[in-house]
Amino acid sequence: MMTLQDRVIKSLLIGFLASSSLLWGKFYMGVEGGYVRNSSHFEYTTTGTIAVGRNGEDFIDQNGGMANLVLGTEHFFGEADRFGARWGIYGGYSYALGKHDILGKTSMQIFSAGAFFDSITNAISTENFQLGFFGGFGYDFSMLRSKHEIKLSLKELNKVINVPNRYNIHSILARVGVTMLFSKHHRFELIGQIPFDYSFISSSTSQGGVNAEYTFSLRRIQGLLSYKYVF
Repeated sequence: MMTLQDRVIKSLLIGFLASSSLLWGKFYMGVEGGYVRNSSHFEYTTTGTIAVGRNGEDFIDQNGGMANLVLGTEHFFGEADRFGARWGIYGGYSYALGKHDILGKTSMQIFSAGAFFDSITNAISTENFQLGFFGGFGYDFSMLRSKHEIKLSLKELNKVINVPNRYNIHSILARVGVTMLFSKHHRFELIGQIPFDYSFISSSTSQGGVNAEYTFSLRRIQGLLSYKYVF
């Protein structure tokens, strides 16, 4: 049975391929970068010789930067080019740092790739200048690679245990932003991306007489500046 993420991935890939023929407009490629905030969330239940049936949760917030390479196609309808749509794919890297009351300094590097669809509405559209806004959705696949082992703080037990430092996270993103096109080829944008659905990783660990079953999730909020060259 296909999950929601599987259906979204399939729809985005089919749509992107279809845009090359049915909705072919203009090809673009570019770069984008800016701010990222990672919010890691652990929920755990403990069993074992020291603690039985303790439930708790912990949060780790990190701030950092990211950069993506992006390419795709865009298509506008009508003579005034007021309304349009685009597809794109991207790959990128982010690095973020944080500080935790018990764990101290934390860091996370993430390699990501994904696809997106946006609808565009231009408030101003002339031969050499366009100004408008866009909204859409995307799919993001992120590979989390912490430099050190991730330490899970069991606050209620005043203990710290290590959990794996590599995770793969799937997210469905909401996208909004402002777009400007100069001289028919140079597109500058402000982009906000917020996950409204993301995957959870469930696992367990046993250390120091404590067995912990835990669920890990990551929420990434992004604010980006983008430049795209439209061919």
